[in-house]
Formats: sequence, structure tokens, C-alpha cells
Amino acid sequence: MSNLKKIEAVDSAVVLLIVKKLTKPIVQTPAYKLGLVNSTGMVIRVPETTKEKESLTVLDRFAFKLKRLLGTRLVSLNDFLYTHTTPDVYNQLRPTGNLQQRAEIKRISKDVSRLAEQYECDLEYVVKALLNEELRTAEEE
Repeated sequence: MSNLKKIEAVDSAVVLLIVKKLTKPIVQTPAYKLGLVNSTGMVIRVPETTKEKESLTVLDRFAFKLKRLLGTRLVSLNDFLYTHTTPDVYNQLRPTGNLQQRAEIKRISKDVSRLAEQYECDLEYVVKALLNEELRTAEEE
């Protein structure tokens, strides 16, 4: 695998991790359940134990801040993910937004399609697996 493909794979993985964190309600995160953040994602207590430090990573803090900045625009992201997991709608999807947003949606869509081909499974399985961080080949199952 060339370096460029490795970089693209890492980029895709990071984007998908961020998408997963953005679509998960703050009140369902371990950091909230441990009392480290409030319902808006603001840090209210510094993590002390190892478990607390693992539940409030830099990526979590970034996602919480991004959620506050994006606000209701995350509803569009949730709609996008839903339509991509529904096979009938997938082929009819026409991304909206500015040019940069449409380009990013198309890139993510191509990455998900490429993963579906690589792992020989359907798109719904790939999206759910990526959101759950459990993508496996058929032989591993």
C-alpha cells in the first residue's frame, strides 16, 4: 500500500471517528456519565483517574466544541448518515450545501463505497460498522 493510500485511509478513519462523536448525544458519552462535562459539552471537572482521562480525550473535547459551534447543522449530518444507510435513497441522494461541503460529502461517500467493495459487504453494514468501529472481513466473523 502506497503512502498516499495510507494517508487517505487514516484521514477517512479520523473523519469517521469525528462523525461518530458528533452524532452521539453528549448525555450518552462516558464523560457526561462520569460528571466531567455538562449537557452542552463544557468541561466542569478535570479528569483525575485513568478511566476519567480515557473518557475525555482531546478528540472528545474537539467534538464537544464543534457541536457547540455547529448547533442545529448537526441535524443535517444525521440526515445524511440516515440516507446513506437506506439503500433506496442512496442512489437518489443529491448533496446540498456550499461547494466545499458537497465535495466532502462526495469524498466520504466514495470512501464508504470503496470500503464496501474492499470488505465485500453492503453500504449499510459499512456505515454501521464504522460508527461502531468494528469493520471486519467475512472471514473474521
